[in-house]
Amino acid sequence: MNKLPSTTTPIESGLTPMAWNEPGKSDKPNDKPDQNDPWNRNKRPASTSGPDLDEIFKKIKALFGSSKNGNGNSGNSGGFSTPKNFGILPVVVLAAGLCLWLASGIYTVDAGKRGVELIFGKYSATTEPGLNWRFPSPIGAHKVIDTSRRSSLKIGAIEHNKTSSNGDNESQMLTKDEAIVVVSIEVQFQIIDPEAYWFNVNGPEATLKQVVESAARERVGQTNLDDILTSGRAQLMVEVKDLSQTVLDLYKTGLLITNVNLEDAQPPRKVQDAFSDAIRAREDEQSRRNLADAYDRQIVLEAEGEAAREVNNAEAYRDRLIAEATGEAARFSKLYNAYRLAPEITKSRLYLETMEQVLSQTSKIIMDQQSNNLMVLPLEQILKTQANSASQSSQQGNNLNSTLNYTRANPPLIDATKTSTPAAQETRTRTRQ
Repeated sequence: MNKLPSTTTPIESGLTPMAWNEPGKSDKPNDKPDQNDPWNRNKRPASTSGPDLDEIFKKIKALFGSSKNGNGNSGNSGGFSTPKNFGILPVVVLAAGLCLWLASGIYTVDAGKRGVELIFGKYSATTEPGLNWRFPSPIGAHKVIDTSRRSSLKIGAIEHNKTSSNGDNESQMLTKDEAIVVVSIEVQFQIIDPEAYWFNVNGPEATLKQVVESAARERVGQTNLDDILTSGRAQLMVEVKDLSQTVLDLYKTGLLITNVNLEDAQPPRKVQDAFSDAIRAREDEQSRRNLADAYDRQIVLEAEGEAAREVNNAEAYRDRLIAEATGEAARFSKLYNAYRLAPEITKSRLYLETMEQVLSQTSKIIMDQQSNNLMVLPLEQILKTQANSASQSSQQGNNLNSTLNYTRANPPLIDATKTSTPAAQETRTRTRQ
């Protein structure tokens, strides 16, 4: 579209009208001004003079204002034209700025962490891991808290001789038996409630330290020094953990104590040598007690074994006597039955068996009574032979006793009609006649 030429008046163009007869002007408008005219000094031509403030303000107003006619010219533009729909630019700029401002509220929470959203400094919500949005600053804010990390806190660092807030050495504690012990405790904890951790307590870790130190002093004050230095350390830390967690739950700190470890416990340095001597003496005493207990157990076991062995021997002897008596009784019953059938034969057999047992253990010399020869007996040789065979006879006697015991326990059946000697056969023949 062609633009119409605009006509400007001296007033609209910012020029001040001047009379033709004023100094510095000729009577004719086309004449050049006199260079020697004092009114024309340091003056520029009218066509080269700059615009005034009114013109600048009008142009700015036309730039940001809406068009009033169809050709896009403002009625008071004074010849300055703007493109069509140029007035929507500020709206677009404001919308883009608003979008960027809202986008600044997007944040990410990593795995194992939680986000705490604030609106004007007040708690709003707790967010889970992932992409989240909050009101941008300065309206909203957020804080990301790691709830999976386990932190540690030391109380009573012996190597640094650290002092607590109340001015006392936090590692020195008084025991039940009024002794001083220097302890070093390590506390492991984690955050389980971000809201409570951030808002309920001012300085949660400092509160945790004070609570654990107070609980440790209370439990140490109820425990003897020997138990703290030796076997009661584990139970002491369990009690400190339970008491500290109870107090933290009452304060709603959002902290969970996972472990309390007693790193070191020892007497003060000034008396440490004396305590070391006492501990060594106690260890020696315990060692001797252990040796005495071991010897006692050994003696008791040996005595119990000897007693059990004697009981077993007595029971075996009892059973043997009962068996022998039973065998003798059975043998006597059988002999009695045989004696009733043949008394003389039975007597002869018993006599011969007895003589056989007696004569089998002695040296025998057979002599002919009808012979008139003089017999010389080697008495010294016989005595030596008897002395040498004394030891052998004892062993043979034991074997014989065993055989007799077996025979008594299992006596053979007696046949009165059969004998093993000629004398018995002759006696039986005479009895028949």
